[in-house]
Amino acid sequence: MNIEELAQKINTFDYYFEYSDDHEKFRSGSNEQVEINKELQKMDDFQIEELSKLITKDINLIERYFEKL
Repeated sequence: MNIEELAQKINTFDYYFEYSDDHEKFRSGSNEQVEINKELQKMDDFQIEELSKLITKDINLIERYFEKL
């Protein structure tokens, strides 16, 4: 996955999946969070910096769900 695709995933991530009563939405959100974090772990500091420039979501939400940002 390239930086632009990952930024798109982060920008469209359902940051409120934990509050859903729908088990499928919760499971899907959890899986997507794990997938994004795995991609972040593969990135070096320069790539993380470039990714950060493409993210449009509130930093507080991002830091809550994604370890390396």
